[in-house]
This record gives sequence, structure tokens and C-alpha cells, in this order.
Amino acid sequence: MRNPVILLTSVLSTAFLHPTIAKTMEETVVIGTRTPQTIEKELAPVTLITKDQIDKLQINDMAQMLRQIPGMSVTRAGSYGSKVDIYLRGTATDKTLVLINGQRANSATNGGMDLSYIDPEQIERIEVVRGARTSLYGADAIGGVINIITQDETGANHAMITAGYGTYNTQRYATAARYNLSESTKIQINFTKHQSDGFDALSSKNTYKNLPQDNDNDGFDNTGIQASLSQQLGQLGRWSLGYFHNQGNNDFDAGGEPPFDPYQHRSIDTLFTKYQIALNNKWDSIINLGHFNDNSQTLDHSLASFKNCFVTNRTQALWQNDVSWNTNQMSTLGYEYTTENIDNSIPPTGGEFLDANGNPVDGRNNSAIFFQHLINTDFFELQAAVRNDDNSSYGSHTTGNLSLGIPVGPGTLIFGYGTAFRAPDFNELYYPDKDFIPNPNLKPESSRQFEIGYKGQQDNLYFELAAYLNKMEDMLTVIYSSGSSTTININKADIQGFDFIVGYQWESFWLKTNYSYVDAEDKNTHKQLVRRPKNLLTIDLMQRFEKISLGLTLLGQSQSFEWDDTKNPGFATVDFFTAYEICKGFTAKLKFANLLNQDYTLINGYNTPGITGFFSLTYDYSLQ
Repeated sequence: MRNPVILLTSVLSTAFLHPTIAKTMEETVVIGTRTPQTIEKELAPVTLITKDQIDKLQINDMAQMLRQIPGMSVTRAGSYGSKVDIYLRGTATDKTLVLINGQRANSATNGGMDLSYIDPEQIERIEVVRGARTSLYGADAIGGVINIITQDETGANHAMITAGYGTYNTQRYATAARYNLSESTKIQINFTKHQSDGFDALSSKNTYKNLPQDNDNDGFDNTGIQASLSQQLGQLGRWSLGYFHNQGNNDFDAGGEPPFDPYQHRSIDTLFTKYQIALNNKWDSIINLGHFNDNSQTLDHSLASFKNCFVTNRTQALWQNDVSWNTNQMSTLGYEYTTENIDNSIPPTGGEFLDANGNPVDGRNNSAIFFQHLINTDFFELQAAVRNDDNSSYGSHTTGNLSLGIPVGPGTLIFGYGTAFRAPDFNELYYPDKDFIPNPNLKPESSRQFEIGYKGQQDNLYFELAAYLNKMEDMLTVIYSSGSSTTININKADIQGFDFIVGYQWESFWLKTNYSYVDAEDKNTHKQLVRRPKNLLTIDLMQRFEKISLGLTLLGQSQSFEWDDTKNPGFATVDFFTAYEICKGFTAKLKFANLLNQDYTLINGYNTPGITGFFSLTYDYSLQ
């Protein structure tokens, strides 16, 4: 394997020889501090993906979207619609907190969030903060926090409709409208439909490949709707209400054990409301209320009686107060209360979820208080945060973050330290099965993280380098004994690496480069953690002419390993995309993914798509 320093030097050279833009310092994000901050003032390593970027890059599913995040590797077990697992800065899916419009969306039963059911057409922007952020957002924010935002209260009045068709009989339809009923009242609605016949999930290397029920294409369908209403109340503040819904089905291959011809049905619902008021010229107060439902069912085409159902119901309340003492200092004090309930409708081989005393368990609650103080002067910037979470299931935990920024040359030198934890999920604590012994005495996994970085902008050039060390303890692992298994706190891991982002724009040409080095080592076995490639590279470039645009996306990663040390070789793919403006508001788009038809592997035994094409027509009409 090439030395990572040599790889970084190569990327630096490429980035500066070919001007690129990844983001601008003037963009405002909330994710890093829970308060609006420009990227220039953010001490945390943040990434912003806008609606404009999604459209220009012709991103058609979340797996493509997530690879735009520095330090992010993505796996998928087969065809479109299959479960997407994410590894942000070398941490597993259940160690990255996912929010939908600020509401926690991780499953209470398996800990993670499967993003495969979210259509990029529903998204207005994605804000990501990398690294420990439990001190602001609570449990599971070890690798970082991803906030998927579907509302846009600032856009112009317009209506949009799009339709597309591609390889594997893939069809995609969407329509959206945004309208200002008055200067103070705005509404927005969005509808999406995405379906495909897909391809066979299992590759020739899979031992179940020759079973009749698993030798077929694995298709999917997905339907989504999103609606929001916002109302300016004059001096009484601003109120908004939103609803987000997605549901779909996807076929998958389960091997030789029942269900023999399975598919998954899943629905996600989020209802939320927000009220914000300026109590005076220094004090802003925000109240957020929301409800999240995740219903995941495994069913069987050939066995109607089979049903494996896991349901998460979560209600969340937040009261946040931001006080600006002067132009250089701000304090944030917040209280958050969350209740989680599960539906313990589980496979016929299992029974009730029980705690250590044998009592039935179907929920838990969490009460948290957090405080943050920000200082911004000409000589330094400081962010300090602390949070205490008191959970009915695993007790009280306090975490903190401290970041210092010092202006140096055209940028800011940043030092950071943070602690975080990931809560054990209900399956690890209580799941009953004849071959699995639940462990209701599990402790949360813990993390200590150190970071040093430098970022800045000179003329049109943006650059960011962030190096980190994540020391994890009490990691949960499954052990096997006498034909059964259980989960215990035993593992330790050190994850170290860096993310490098650089960008420059020259007139209508731009190129964006993200390179990440991730060394994730299990301290017990001294092996790399499963499915964590050490090197990740994403390059996007596009040239815009008067009516036509041309672009390329290169995705590359080095080798990774499976549980049994099987090697998944490194690879690189190239996507080509173009768009043509037929007339004002009417655009034709064409994208070829994996243009060179590379045969690559994300998970051993599972196929990935070869070269695919997708053509779409979009009409965007101004309602001004």
C-alpha cells in the first residue's frame, strides 16, 4: 500500500493544479454549535451539501450522497434499496447520530439509521459535523452527527416536476412546490417515487448463490412525501410545522434459513414543530417538539404467516436558550427530554424483552441538560460545551468538548478535545432468542477524541485539514459459547486519521477534492476493523457552458477486510453526467455511473452494479 503522506501530496498537487470549490466560508450552518455560524467561524469540522450540489452532481440515492462527506465509507449488501451501512471516521453505523429536521432518527432496536429509504429529491440540505458531539446532541454522536433537512423557508415561489428512467428498469418521479401565501406565511410540499427491478444481490462467491430462491433480481420501491408550514408571528416570533414520510419495500437474499424468499417493508414518519422568539435583543429562545416512528418488517413472499417486526417510537422535546452577551460571546443553555418505546413483536422463536429482574421492557426515557459558551475575538476563538444525560436504562453520563482556534496566516489553527458515548440498543440489552442471551447490564461504549486542524480561504481557494485520534473503550462485541451468543463490553479500538478538503472555482469550472486516511485498529486483535478502507478519495469536477454542463465524479478507496479476514480489494469508479437546458426551466439530464464498468466489492459475496445509465427531464416553473 502506498504511504499515506505520498497519497496526500498527490491529492494536494491535483487539487491546486485543477481549481475547485467544495464550500464557501460565508455559508451558514447550525450543526457544529446548535446556533447559526458561518463555516469561517466554525471550529468543528463541518460539511454542507446543498440542494444545488445534489442537482448539479445528479445524485440519485443516499449511498452516492454520503460519499460526498469526508471520512465516510459506505457499504451496501447488494441491489438498490438494500441496507446502507456508514462508517464515519472509522466508526460503525450505530456510532453516528442521524437527525431528520433535528429529530433523532437512529433505531432504538439496532442502534443505527438505514438511510437507503430517503430520496435525495426530498432533501434541501445536509449538515454534517465530524467527530465527538455527544456534549451537544447526546448518545451515539461518536463518529459525528448528520442532520438531513427537508424544509426551506427562504426559497422563492416555484413548482417542479421531474421524471427519469434508467438501467434495471429504474424509474424516478418527483414533484414539489413552494409558495408564500403572504409575507409571513409559507408552505412547501414534496412527493417522490423511486422504483427499480434491481439486480441479484448475491455474487458467485456467495455459498447460497445456487439456491433457487436466492438466484433472482432484488428490486425495490419507495414513496415519500414531505410538507411544511411556517408562520411569522411578528414580535411574537416564528412558528413552523413539518411532516416527513417515507415507505418502501426491498427484496433481499437470506441464504439457507427461513425466510426463504424475504423482503423488507419499512416506513419512517417524522412530525415536528418549532417555535422561536427573540425575548430581547440578546436572548433567543427555541422550543422544538417532535415525534419519530420507524417501522421495519421482514416478510416472506412465499410464507404469509412469517413476520419479523421492529418498531421505534420516539418523542423528543427541546428547550434551548441562546444569550449573546456582546458581539464576541454567546452562551447556550438547553434542556432535552426524550422517550423511546419499542414494539416487541419479534420472531416466533423469541419471547418478551426482559430486564435483569425479569420484568417486561418496552421503553426508556432520557433527560439531558447542556451548556455551551462561545468566544470570538481577533486573537482567538473558543468553544466549550458540557452535557449530562440521565437515562432510565443505562444511568447518568457527562460529556464535554473544548475547541480553540488561533488565526494563523490565511486560516485558523484549531485544537480540539471531546468525549462521547454510544448507548447500547434494545436488541443488545434485551433481545430474546433461543441462540442469543440478552445482557441488560451492558454499559455504554465510550470515546475520547483529540483533534488538530487548519482551515482557511485565500481568494477563491478553500482548504481544510483535520487530523484526529479517537480512543474507544468498552466496545460491545458478540461472544459465542456452547452454541449460543451474547454481547459484552470488552473491546478497545484506536482510530486515527485525517481529512483533507480543498476547493477552488474559476468562472464556470469547478472541482472538489476530499481525501481521507483512516486507520481503525482493534486493540485486542491488532487487526483493522471490519470494512474500513484506509484510504478514501472523492473528486467532483464540472464545466458549465451557456446551456450545457459536463461533469465527472471519481470515487476511490483502498482494500478493506471482512470478519474472516477475507480481503475486499481497493477500487476506483468514474461517473459521467451532463445536463442541457432545453428552454427556460426545462432541463434534460443524463448520467452514466461506473462508466468504466469496474467489477468491485463492498461486502464479500454481494454484487455491485456495473455501468448504469439514467436519463431524466425536469421542469422548474417560477410562481412569482
